[in-house]
Amino acid sequence: MAQANRVFRVFISSTFADLKAERDALQERVFPRLRDHCAASGYSFQAIDLRWGIGDEASAGQRTMRICLDEIARCQEVTPRPNFLVLLGDRYGWRPLPEEVPRAEFEAVRAELDPEAAVLADTWYRLDTNAAPAGQELAGVYRLQPRTDETEAAWNEAQAVLAPALRTAAGAAQLGPDALVKYTTSATEQEILAGALDDEVEAKSVFAFLRTISGLPESAAAKRFRDLTLEGAVDTEAVDLLADLKGRLRSGIGESNVKRYSAAWDGDAPSTGHIDQLCNDVFGSLTSVIDAEIERLGGSETTSADEAAAHELFRIERGSSFTGRDEYRAAIARYLDSGDASPLLVWGYGGSGKSALLAQAIEDARGAHADAVVIHRFIGATPASADLRLLLQSLFMDIGTAYGLEGETPSDFNELVHAFRERLAAAGSTRPLLLFIDSLDQLSTGYGAHGFSWLPTSLPEGVRLVTSIRAEEADERSPREQAAGDRAAMSGPLGTLQHMLPETALLELGPMSVAEGEKLLDRWLALAERTLTGPQRDAVMSAFGKCQRPLHLRLAFATARRWSSYDEPEGIRDRVRDMVAALYERLEREHGATLVGRTLAYLAASRNAMGLAEDEILSLFPAEQDTGVLGEFNERTRPEHRPADGSLPSRLPVVVWSRLFFDLQPYLGTRSSEGASLLAFYHRELAEVATKRYLEGNRAARHATLASMFRTMADPAGDGSWSGRARALSELPYHLTGAREWQAVYEALTDFTFLEEKAARVGVIERPESAGGTLYTGVYALLEDYETALAAFPAE
Repeated sequence: MAQANRVFRVFISSTFADLKAERDALQERVFPRLRDHCAASGYSFQAIDLRWGIGDEASAGQRTMRICLDEIARCQEVTPRPNFLVLLGDRYGWRPLPEEVPRAEFEAVRAELDPEAAVLADTWYRLDTNAAPAGQELAGVYRLQPRTDETEAAWNEAQAVLAPALRTAAGAAQLGPDALVKYTTSATEQEILAGALDDEVEAKSVFAFLRTISGLPESAAAKRFRDLTLEGAVDTEAVDLLADLKGRLRSGIGESNVKRYSAAWDGDAPSTGHIDQLCNDVFGSLTSVIDAEIERLGGSETTSADEAAAHELFRIERGSSFTGRDEYRAAIARYLDSGDASPLLVWGYGGSGKSALLAQAIEDARGAHADAVVIHRFIGATPASADLRLLLQSLFMDIGTAYGLEGETPSDFNELVHAFRERLAAAGSTRPLLLFIDSLDQLSTGYGAHGFSWLPTSLPEGVRLVTSIRAEEADERSPREQAAGDRAAMSGPLGTLQHMLPETALLELGPMSVAEGEKLLDRWLALAERTLTGPQRDAVMSAFGKCQRPLHLRLAFATARRWSSYDEPEGIRDRVRDMVAALYERLEREHGATLVGRTLAYLAASRNAMGLAEDEILSLFPAEQDTGVLGEFNERTRPEHRPADGSLPSRLPVVVWSRLFFDLQPYLGTRSSEGASLLAFYHRELAEVATKRYLEGNRAARHATLASMFRTMADPAGDGSWSGRARALSELPYHLTGAREWQAVYEALTDFTFLEEKAARVGVIERPESAGGTLYTGVYALLEDYETALAAFPAE
């Protein structure tokens, strides 16, 4: 999708304590300027410095390198260039133990260890036979075991012996160069190999800043700034490795992208006179590339093709691992081949797989009806799709483009509904039109969306419409209870449609069979290169047999794929919402109840549960009046690494968010809004459990924090010019209303500058295929703001 990621995400690679002054200066003096610079063009900037704000190099536990390399890959995947920045001094840095090693390789290396080191290797590494990497002769990997407060002292002693022993043994085992990297190189070099010196990395996306200290003592006085052996002597091997790394950097990214600085040893630390120039150079280097990228990528407007592209990405996400459900696919295929004039309504309970079924049915239809135009929408995939007016507008335009039909999009809603129906008829008369609309229940209630008077119950010839809706339920029912359900008792939007459509137009999506569940689990495990032990698999499938919803199996798989072969199966429950609750409980234990609770509450509080951009999430925590997340971070930090004065960091260290993100990632999907890429709950059930667990009772406070953030982003100068991000203009009134800040709501919605900016910059759609040119839909967003506020405003 065009412009799905309007964010510059730059990974900062450096050694640890020796460059703290430089990293702090960048955080305080450069990165805020870059954020403002990007925001002026409708973009955002994120500096991913996983070593800022934490107490020691290994503080991410035994997942340090995995998190670092995954974050580098994310920067390269989701951001335009630049995406990697190197800071190097006179220290080669920490050389971590490999976090996991293929079975055959580990056993070959272990055979070269002396008895003492072999005992330590057997203590700290354990074979996980659930790992099944493709192309590996022997199944399984050896995993470095977690350290705890109780084992910290033993770990430090073991690492001091085991790290050099494994380096020597790996060489003796004659491993190849690629395999040797994880034993012999520093964490920083491993990052640089992935982010700067990989063959696929574009050199122009990388900058390196190298500092040299003259007069650096060759003693423990300079232990923070150079590599020393355990005996306190200069580590000459590390010196040579650092010199070689710097040389490869210069040749790899080009001398023009490398800047050098000199400092002098001054008592007990290097001088800092070079830092001003460093800050200027970093800002200048990054802005030169950022500005070129912004010019290349263009302005903030989307095109009429972007909405359809967003829904296609959503379809791929939902249908990527579809399995079975043959009877339902066949029923939809029969409907598409029939002359039935009614729409086909697929209905089912939350997590039964409606969206995945429609995603697959769309693919089937493209193959079986090559002569037809296939258009689809997954309501909730974008903000516009949840608004009935904007949904009909986008469909009206897409159908017109596909069939070469002329005519302007009506601005009056009733005229739009009439024109939409006429366009269906005009399209179907020339070429078949197959239209798919998923999740009618997720439409906003404006324009009488849930009354469905806009939905044609008798379709023109040549047009077929497949749609879906979620059945409301007080609680999840077992497959037997579902089979015995009384359709006539349905309420809400589904009940309305039941009265509008004939019985033959309703297709209930029932439970997934256990056999299909087995196949789906096998498929997911194969893609993840994992297996399960017999008891582990039994735990997953036994619980699934009591629920038989694909979402339940997906949640169980996401839990089970974390299990090593030596782990007991834990966290599996019989119902979807109990599975979600168990997930949230685990995240609270591992990451802190406050951080998890606030993060999920903010996602749940987002408008239409569309989620938040990552930089928005990170900017929320310092805004909290009670500093809850930052206080929890200090409490979870080892006492020796806490500030002596008890002060809190200015913001949450990025590495803390990174750990949580990678554990949340299987449960998140991506959405887009006003050019921003958003993180949202993968499924509505996840959002509803989060709402009940974290948001209820705290709605006004969470909306207030979101409103404060969006106000700053919408009006960065604070002068009422409202020149900030279009997305912030879009979101602000909704959260002010949710925060019950009535005076602020009134002021915003009577501020003519705000109204003008929102009408002109929100929901702008370029239509290169239309003589009408640009379509402005921001005024409709304002109408929704007024309706939402008036419905919530106190009577007095």
